[in-house]
Amino acid sequence: NVSSVTKNGTGDYTVNFTNAMPDANYTFAGFTREDTTGNMNTNRVLGVYRSSGTIATSSIRVTTSSYDFNKYDVDTVSVCIFR
Repeated sequence: NVSSVTKNGTGDYTVNFTNAMPDANYTFAGFTREDTTGNMNTNRVLGVYRSSGTIATSSIRVTTSSYDFNKYDVDTVSVCIFR
């Protein structure tokens, strides 16, 4: 149900749904991965971006950041949507 992923800026992505959710009663889980040292042990944070205070039914916007919560691009972002 993902039609595209839009990169809005550093560590900021919108996952667009092919078919909109019937309502905002869904959640997500995900993880990030970055292999900067060859050991794949770099910690990053994945969160939901909500500027308007509402959850969209046609997309979900996620951010990736470093341990100090500065937005950061990573090698891999995986997101699962649950409803």
